[in-house]
Amino acid sequence: MSARPGRFALFSIAAIVLASSLGMAIAEAVLRLVDYPAATFSPWIRSERFGFRLAPDLTTRMRGPEYDVAVETNSLGFRDDAVGPKTTKRILLLGDSFAMGYGVERGEIFADRIERDLGVDVVNAATGGYEIVHQVELLKAYGKSLAPDLVVYALYLGNDLAWNDQWQRGQDGSLRSLVREYPVRRPHEIKLLRLARDFVYGLRSRSKEKEAEWLPFEGYLGLCERDLGQEALQDYDRATGLIGEMAEQVRGLGAAFFVVLVPYRSMVEPEARERLRSKVPDLDVRYDLTRPGREMDRRLTGLGVEHADSTPFLAAQHSRSGAGLFFPIDGHLTGAGHRALADFLEPLLKARLGPVPDL
Repeated sequence: MSARPGRFALFSIAAIVLASSLGMAIAEAVLRLVDYPAATFSPWIRSERFGFRLAPDLTTRMRGPEYDVAVETNSLGFRDDAVGPKTTKRILLLGDSFAMGYGVERGEIFADRIERDLGVDVVNAATGGYEIVHQVELLKAYGKSLAPDLVVYALYLGNDLAWNDQWQRGQDGSLRSLVREYPVRRPHEIKLLRLARDFVYGLRSRSKEKEAEWLPFEGYLGLCERDLGQEALQDYDRATGLIGEMAEQVRGLGAAFFVVLVPYRSMVEPEARERLRSKVPDLDVRYDLTRPGREMDRRLTGLGVEHADSTPFLAAQHSRSGAGLFFPIDGHLTGAGHRALADFLEPLLKARLGPVPDL
């Protein structure tokens, strides 16, 4: 008699577990059928040459507390339309996540605006996570076949200068990260776990939004020191040498080369600078946020590379309009920021392209 209640309890637990498992399986199947939530943004694949690259022919979404945008790539793994035969003058745009357009839709990216406004073909080869060392190899891989008339490099005055030493180049030019293994796309993702993570992330982002605000970390600030340390000097030297390699490659293509310096938020928006001051009490004594722009201006002039710093223009635009040019938490350019950068670049690029007849 005493065994029956025990068996009944066991059967009850088993039934509950089975029903719960079945319910979760059905819920998971429905979520996968409707693809909700969209897959985690992990658009990269491993690459023997570049260490990692954007997956070709990709369709996904980039989500964060400040945006939810579509990301599609072409057969080359660029966030751009398919590259067809050259029918007009062509600009090849190189850069990182700022030029790739993190957080904004296609059409808002400054590359798309320039293409539309100037009536030229802009091939946007920018890839999130790439440093200057990647641009050298990307030019080798695609420069000749794309045959650009003008190569534009959007140099972010932060990790583009500071993180090139994290990559080792083989004799064949292949790149290997010395510090991390970059994530790659997962073929499947459990939607229920994703929902749980999103729920927790939403709670954290709402309760700690201010704490989550993007601020330059010590490695960036090291580039701004009034008395540069040895590590910062090496970073600048390494960046200068790599851009010199890019300039040589572009000359070999018979194209023009132009570098635009892209600042981070604290360089442009006073409210972000005040937030930084609250975190770094000796900011004005120890650091000069204009230092990276001035340092690269001097070095690029020495290389004979045409360039322009967009920082003063963006700061003036923010002052006039009050529009946020950077996402406060994410730190990348907003749609207004891309529009301002396009306004800055268009006359400069038009002057270097000359008349734009159909080919």
